[in-house]
Amino acid sequence: MTTKTFISTTILILTLGLATNSFGQNPGATIVRIEDGGKTRCINRNSDAVQIGFVGMKIDKKKNCFQQQTQAGIIVGIRVEGMDAEYNTKATEFTQVYVVDVKEYDKGSILLPIEGNIIRYFPLQNEGTFYNGIDLSVTLIQQKDNTSFGVVVKELANLTKQFPFPTTPFDPEIKMLADFTSKIISPSNDEGNKINRIPVSTINLPFSPNGNCAGNSFQEKTGVFSVIFGSENGGAEGYVDINKTSDYIFKFQTSPSRAILVCKKDNQGKCTNFKPINNDFLLFYIDAFSLNPTSPRVAFTITSNTEAKIDADNLKANIIGSDWFKTADTDFQTKLVLAIDEIDTSTTIKYGKTKTILTTELFNSDVLIIDYLEASRRLINLGLSEEVGDLPALPEYLQQK
Repeated sequence: MTTKTFISTTILILTLGLATNSFGQNPGATIVRIEDGGKTRCINRNSDAVQIGFVGMKIDKKKNCFQQQTQAGIIVGIRVEGMDAEYNTKATEFTQVYVVDVKEYDKGSILLPIEGNIIRYFPLQNEGTFYNGIDLSVTLIQQKDNTSFGVVVKELANLTKQFPFPTTPFDPEIKMLADFTSKIISPSNDEGNKINRIPVSTINLPFSPNGNCAGNSFQEKTGVFSVIFGSENGGAEGYVDINKTSDYIFKFQTSPSRAILVCKKDNQGKCTNFKPINNDFLLFYIDAFSLNPTSPRVAFTITSNTEAKIDADNLKANIIGSDWFKTADTDFQTKLVLAIDEIDTSTTIKYGKTKTILTTELFNSDVLIIDYLEASRRLINLGLSEEVGDLPALPEYLQQK
């Protein structure tokens, strides 16, 4: 199907049932980094592609409207800003819709499992166009009067599943579709779409123009993050005062259930008694992949501070059957398996042929070994091992000829 045919078909499907009404509230929140035992690195606007995904959202039953409903929706607005080859500033906003089953998180909370890629693979530099940053705006949507979601919500949810985020967002035809979908799911059409909405949070993700994040926002680096919402319980046990997040240490738990663990530091800045956080939260991750590395990075050792112990067999089981691995050239496959085999299952992951820490620089192509191994490890640790197979294909120069 051509782009024009696809756009025309989409417009025909979605121009049904438009009316007016809106509803919303906006709780206080802050973003924190959640330690997952992985190595973070600066994201370079000139040489990286990014992948952004959600893990889930926890909501207190007493503070939301989903007690009696089995489904909830999430609208994710994705705004991309950058410059084209003629240095003109441009921006495009896309709208993605997810409909998920409401699950019991614990006795007083529910979990909305918005799992998987929001942006699967997005080069931050593409044919002379540079993308400086991405903003994500998240809104919960509730079925109105216990009715089912309208056709617009359902079709946009199907569209989100079927078509990945475009790599050329400033293309006029792509922008036309983006503008149209954003318009028909706008608050003015909530009545016809049979939804109430609760604005949740906006996440700003700027990227470094030179790969140097020193002194800049941690949001420019890879890793796991959480939007943590304020609570009237303040600093009570298990609750985080969002105005004093530096007083706490956060880490991620995979089993027996997925959770963010938190502990308040003592007078020496140490922490031992971690417990699941009681605040509402939205959990997401960012990975990066080198496009055309111009200089190698130094190998590193990763010290795990998670409850999950990911061993070599676990990684191999999820990686070797993946399409991106099977299409890689023999040299890349051999080096990646070697790196996996060198995992010390008790404390560290070491890249190199021996158990000693590597101090020499890696070849340019080896940079991607680290990127793909770290992305795989992060997904497994988040309980999203099925997403490992959906990592992007390697650059052509690393694929089988």
